[in-house]
Amino acid sequence: MINKDEYLLHISRYIHLNPDKYREWQFSSLPYYLGNMSADWVMPDRITELFGEDNYLEFLADYEDYKKMLDEVKGQLANSL
Repeated sequence: MINKDEYLLHISRYIHLNPDKYREWQFSSLPYYLGNMSADWVMPDRITELFGEDNYLEFLADYEDYKKMLDEVKGQLANSL
């Protein structure tokens, strides 16, 4: 259950950063969050109210290096078993 804004933001960021080339991934909902596309079934308003469209992309980009480092650590741990 998502009951805090901080957790909502984390989950949203996790989902959008999951593909390696998340900015170009054709199945991503990111364009909806950035205001480039719209559909009745995609409801990014709660996130964009917290950030704004431009700041949300910055929020994702700020975490990219940290995510890469975590992925490397996971890979090293998995290979050491």
